[in-house]
Amino acid sequence: MNFRFAPTGRAVCFCLLVLSILPSTAVVAQEATRINVRQNTANSTGPVLFRGEMPLRISNADMGDIQLVNRQARPEMLTFSTTQLVSYTNNAFLTPSNQTHSFLYNGAASVSFVPYARANLTPRLTFEQNFYRYDRVSSLDFDSQSLQLDVKYDLVRDDSWFANFNIDASRLYSPRQNAGEFYRSGLVSAGLTNQRALRDWPLFLASNLVIGWRLGDDSAYDRWTLTWNESLIYQPIAQLQVALYTRAELGIYINDPLESDRRDLNLNIGASVTWTLCDHANIGLNANFVGNYSSDSRNKYEVVSPGLFLAAGIAF
Repeated sequence: MNFRFAPTGRAVCFCLLVLSILPSTAVVAQEATRINVRQNTANSTGPVLFRGEMPLRISNADMGDIQLVNRQARPEMLTFSTTQLVSYTNNAFLTPSNQTHSFLYNGAASVSFVPYARANLTPRLTFEQNFYRYDRVSSLDFDSQSLQLDVKYDLVRDDSWFANFNIDASRLYSPRQNAGEFYRSGLVSAGLTNQRALRDWPLFLASNLVIGWRLGDDSAYDRWTLTWNESLIYQPIAQLQVALYTRAELGIYINDPLESDRRDLNLNIGASVTWTLCDHANIGLNANFVGNYSSDSRNKYEVVSPGLFLAAGIAF
């Protein structure tokens, strides 16, 4: 049993996990307003883990010393985690004009299970529960649940290139008793990720390309997506990570009732500072800009959303 959730060797992994959650907050508001589900394709590849070599020396009376130079760390079988986020948005309804300001609370809890793992293959099953509450526009309050199967395949031994296949089922429902569930969707995606250290500096760069297919009920938001993610991580000391990230997603809608040829470009640019409190918890600040540029002017908007977050977890 392992109680280490975010040791020094995984600080960058934990930082990128938080980054993969936070940029989707403004997009979640859009999906709730328009009866859709949050665009979490950035998280479909899972957290990026910069893994170096793990030398291990074995002594044998007949062969002498044997050194294994590329031993892979075994992933924890069971992980519990939570993220608590308080943010501000200048455009809660994500409209082109007449913007509404509001504070937003997002509480998330998840459990993930790795049934087995090989040196280059890791399947992971994750259940996540989210709560979203707005202080000025309570009509936007909603909750969500998702069940995700992610299969990660390492293409090279040093984990600098890996592929992911992801299946995600989600449901949105209102906390008001007379509303209940109002949207369900499924997402199938495949992605390719490259991660690397920049020379001998404490800088890491992660690049990710994902293609996805989303189907839902209501089908008006069914679409194909192509997403490009870039994350630059600076880690001057073990406890501190500073990150810049950008995410561009092209959405091709296939069942939009108002515009049959709808195309959206969703752009997310942000920065984050994360401090590791201990092996089990991080705290940080995040700020991001989201712009949606659509062929349908009614779906065009821009929003700025700074926030404060606390993330914690434990693994066995």
